[in-house]
Amino acid sequence: MHRNIYIIWFSCFLGIVACTKPIIKQPTSSDTTELTGQILKKEWSKSTESFCAQGSEYYILKPQEDMAYQNGIVLEFAGNIEKSQVDSLTNQIIIARGNIIEKVIKFDKDELSQRPVTPGNPDDHTFICQVFKVKAMALK
Repeated sequence: MHRNIYIIWFSCFLGIVACTKPIIKQPTSSDTTELTGQILKKEWSKSTESFCAQGSEYYILKPQEDMAYQNGIVLEFAGNIEKSQVDSLTNQIIIARGNIIEKVIKFDKDELSQRPVTPGNPDDHTFICQVFKVKAMALK
């Protein structure tokens, strides 16, 4: 019985990831933003933050000084940053340089897929969130 539940849950999760097509909008300016805060590793959950990350585990930065992102902002990493580097800095205070970008996730109209619903417009098949695209980071 439990095995069937896990298979259904895993199938639903795969359906979410497979049916979404993220589109990254480039930042409006080329200015690099610097954020200082704690880098945290998060596990997948049924949350808009997790949906924005589009993966089973992801990282957020909980800034110390930026009140706009006091609950944290989802991180994406430039190709020059390796996962081992990110893991070594997890739970520590870092300085991250990058850009805050708007991520637009378009998904299929499949009625059975699990996804955030846009308040006031349940027929909207896009989800928009902000992520911090990290180009460089170091221990503070």
